[in-house]
Amino acid sequence: MVLEYVDGKTLFQLIRESGAIAPERVVKMLRQCLLSLQEAHALGVLHRDIKPANIMVYEHIGRADQIKVLDFGIAKLVGSETNKSTEMTAEDVLVGTPRYMSPEQIRGETELTASADIYSLGLVMYELLTGTRAIDVESSMGIIARHLDPDPLLIPLNAPIPGAASPDHQSHADEVATPALSVCRKFLRTLNTGIWTICQD
Repeated sequence: MVLEYVDGKTLFQLIRESGAIAPERVVKMLRQCLLSLQEAHALGVLHRDIKPANIMVYEHIGRADQIKVLDFGIAKLVGSETNKSTEMTAEDVLVGTPRYMSPEQIRGETELTASADIYSLGLVMYELLTGTRAIDVESSMGIIARHLDPDPLLIPLNAPIPGAASPDHQSHADEVATPALSVCRKFLRTLNTGIWTICQD
């Protein structure tokens, strides 16, 4: 087996080393993540495990902040027989990383959509902009309970975001009924405008 070697670091490592990332860098990285997901979704593939550790940033021929979305190990096809089954294994273990899973993924809904990946990407965006996790509890049950809480996860006004107001990721992350390509396109369109919406906690 031959695998591509990427000389870079994961977003998990970047956040741990640098803390909050400047918004213009975040937009550049998110745009590339969205284009990757848009391509996967166009082929009917859901990633299902979007998180900082599965996104790598690297330099390519002098171009900084290039992005690769990694680890499609638990990805599956939309509409496949496996997608109609529960999100849990026979041992009732969640498939994915609870801290970044969408509510519908946690509930084991039978038909996941592209919005599940976008929700997870919204949580990654939160971490990039603030340097902190959106759900900052350690127990799996506490994390799951917060995802299922109807109150949205919002970036507080006093979050230490360098040089800009906070974006409202929830407006992009909670569109379960929106077709796959439309979800990515809407998010991309918002990034391209450069307009950030201030959110209150």
